[in-house]
Amino acid sequence: MKRVGVTGSDGFMGKNLLRFFRSQGSPFKIVDFQVEWFDQPEKMKEFVSDCDVIVHLAGVNRHEDEKYIFNRNVELTEILISAVDSVNATPYFIFSSSTQEYLNNNYGTAKKEARLKLSSWASGNRVPFTGLIIPNVYGPFGQPFYNSFIATFCHLLAKRGEPEIQVDRSVGLIYVFEIAKKIYQLINSPEDNPELLLPITGEAAVSEVLNKLKHFSELYQKEARIPELNNYFDVTLFNTFRSYLVPGFYPFSLMKRTDDRGFLTEIIKENTGGQVFYSSTKPGITRGNHYHTNKIERFCVLQGEGLIRMRRIEENEIFEFRVSGDAPVIIDMPVWYTHNITNVGSSEMLTLFWSNEIFDPENPDTYFEAV
Repeated sequence: MKRVGVTGSDGFMGKNLLRFFRSQGSPFKIVDFQVEWFDQPEKMKEFVSDCDVIVHLAGVNRHEDEKYIFNRNVELTEILISAVDSVNATPYFIFSSSTQEYLNNNYGTAKKEARLKLSSWASGNRVPFTGLIIPNVYGPFGQPFYNSFIATFCHLLAKRGEPEIQVDRSVGLIYVFEIAKKIYQLINSPEDNPELLLPITGEAAVSEVLNKLKHFSELYQKEARIPELNNYFDVTLFNTFRSYLVPGFYPFSLMKRTDDRGFLTEIIKENTGGQVFYSSTKPGITRGNHYHTNKIERFCVLQGEGLIRMRRIEENEIFEFRVSGDAPVIIDMPVWYTHNITNVGSSEMLTLFWSNEIFDPENPDTYFEAV
């Protein structure tokens, strides 16, 4: 089993990379890393000695001092090189740089210099090295006002705020799990390429992205309507937006129209297709204990009493929602949240499910893990 160390493992890309490894069955031994070890030479020596592969994601992309951005990004790489040299280690480095290299700003210039230093070190030690040139990254759980403009827009819209565009230009965008998939492939099959430009998931002007997100917000936050999702970029952008709504948005109450015949409730309004199915669950039985990485899934209890529980992968906080067929609500499962539903009543529970994808047994996008 390969020993893999990830610098920046507590950051946006690092956390999502480790989530992806987990979804693949944790095929590597992950070597623990703490960011403070950059300033503790002995700890860095221990870290690099334990690694067959080092994925170097750590960096500084925002700071009030522009010189600090440049100096610290270069310094982090120099510290790594010094550590491996001091213990005669020759790990395979995968380095994350940015298309900002081409913009000649402090961050981009620093990432380029760091990439070239690692490339030179690898060449001198006759080991492979991969320098990833990564477009603008987006995905679930990004830190607003830091990781990306999409994280900021999603956060503000989820809080009913009004995002503002600072500079409107066309940007190439890559979904964070596309990066994770590529790194996973590289760990298994190293590639000696000091400048590997990753393909984009989509390209759009900042204003176009904001308009899409506003459209999602208008349909989804007001009436839980699933918008039209025409392609993979739309699905991943919508899933990114939904990740900012947990837990306050759920459960979403449905209108119950009653007359002398009984009642009627509209459960699904969607513009994107998919499939509907339902289940019967006996008292005390739990279904689920799995998560999805891309699929959108809706739960609605039609009869009986249920408890829906969800937990974000690699976190401990569990959100619980008591639901009943007498007061219909819907709960949509966010990506990367393991979830289950338990019949907590004394009679049969009927649950209606909707998914935006028709189930494919060859690619079920279902990963089992207890809540």
